[in-house]
Amino acid sequence: MYHLPSYYDTLNTPGTAEDIDLYCKIARRYGRAPNAWLEPACGTGRHLRVLAGRGFSACGFDLDPDMINYAKESLKTRGLRAHVFRAGMNDFIGPIRKRQFDIAINPHSSFRHLLDERDAISHLDQMATSLAPGGIYIVGVSLARYGLDKDESDLWLAVRGRRHIRQEITYKKPNRTKRIEEVHSRLTISRPQRVETHSDSYRLQTYDRTQWDRLLSRCRLRRVATLDEEGSEVSASHQPYQLEVLVSN
Repeated sequence: MYHLPSYYDTLNTPGTAEDIDLYCKIARRYGRAPNAWLEPACGTGRHLRVLAGRGFSACGFDLDPDMINYAKESLKTRGLRAHVFRAGMNDFIGPIRKRQFDIAINPHSSFRHLLDERDAISHLDQMATSLAPGGIYIVGVSLARYGLDKDESDLWLAVRGRRHIRQEITYKKPNRTKRIEEVHSRLTISRPQRVETHSDSYRLQTYDRTQWDRLLSRCRLRRVATLDEEGSEVSASHQPYQLEVLVSN
């Protein structure tokens, strides 16, 4: 559904302000005043809009041109300013030049769109370069439990104006050998005069805890905490979704 940014934005914008509240709290807890923000895979710019509206310096990038165009227009129509540009997660240093950021965010397993570990390490090392000393990178990720995970489904509902959107998402159990999780999405958009449907699928790289820890050990960022989705520190026990707090040296 990334080629349908308006629908994506309608479904995902609710709760964005609360997410930013949480990330600010985490940044301050680990010793960083979150003034300058960077968001890889920023999508439609929903986080950037909240950040810019609060007076923060915000910068984001995404590989999808439709998402980037939507993000720029959504900021413009609200009279907000942020630096938004097109780039992939493993090749973004050039447009940033020598800017450095206090905090970067990459929630909801967007990191796992990098399907090659070399690209993943390249991304993390570029993030280390982009962060000011002591800057933090909050990465939201779901880890696999090969042999225990099963197919799962989610249902998302949203309304914007007279448009009702329903998204059904199916996550196929991860493949231990290929380390791929297939995701299938079906959108139903209902308006007073018509109904339309869209189907889409994409793949995500999978990591179990051992694979994830090994990846982090190979990059230039240092993990300082693992948090649950509410921001509380957790042990090595499995979490459906976790926030990894990584720090530049």
